[in-house]
Amino acid sequence: SAVLLGCLGGGGIAPAAAAVVDDGDLKLLLQEMAALRTASLGQQKQMAQLQDMLLTDEQRRQLTASNEPSATAGASGVRILTERAMVALGPESDIVFRRVANMTSHISGETQFDKVRVNSTDDVLIGDCTLTQILDRECTTASGTYYTTTT
Repeated sequence: SAVLLGCLGGGGIAPAAAAVVDDGDLKLLLQEMAALRTASLGQQKQMAQLQDMLLTDEQRRQLTASNEPSATAGASGVRILTERAMVALGPESDIVFRRVANMTSHISGETQFDKVRVNSTDDVLIGDCTLTQILDRECTTASGTYYTTTT
């Protein structure tokens, strides 16, 4: 059997817009329409999920408390969760604080401290020598001379 398709406008079916479609073509058309509807609904769901994942500028700038049982537990601050994270400061980005390896950072630019506390002079490295070795004159440079200290 055949089905007569036409435009569904206010004036009914216009003779020039009418077409005869057999059952097989109609089933195919309905399957394609159902597939398009399913795909469209899937895309709408994905878009809604992506919009939920997007943060506003205000949300991105909020500081949140850490929920990890570590040295940062209970603290708030900035966390950059990438292997080679960095923070650049200044209009020319001339001061850079960068993570270079596990438990290792690099600071470019001049760095000044009001106070530095270390557990031991063995914890302070100057070149390949500890501060203890330099103070005890037990470290030599590549040229064989001792590091010198001034007081």
